[in-house]
Amino acid sequence: MYINRTCAYPNRGYSVHICRWHYSDVYLTNGKPHKMTFKLHFFDEKLQLLADKMFVRVGKSLIVNRNYIYVINTVSQELLLSGNRLRVDFKLKASKEALKQLKTLMEKEDWQ
Repeated sequence: MYINRTCAYPNRGYSVHICRWHYSDVYLTNGKPHKMTFKLHFFDEKLQLLADKMFVRVGKSLIVNRNYIYVINTVSQELLLSGNRLRVDFKLKASKEALKQLKTLMEKEDWQ
């Protein structure tokens, strides 16, 4: 789903969240975390190789599965991930600038 200095894997019930130092916490769609010993840039590089480009980098500390983006709130600096495959919703914090860039990207893709 998302990676907050963490990552996600498509079609395997994975979402992602929070990485500190050399570790990343990968969150599954059922909400269970798994600690990974990789930095965020490792996941970013691997996920960019996917043909469908379903993951997007949000600032320095998140990678998000676009399919689960529900609300982008730049005022409260929150990103809400939700969907029928998720057992729990994820509310993530991100910088105002990162969320503005994400919103612009999503709007641009909607028009294409």
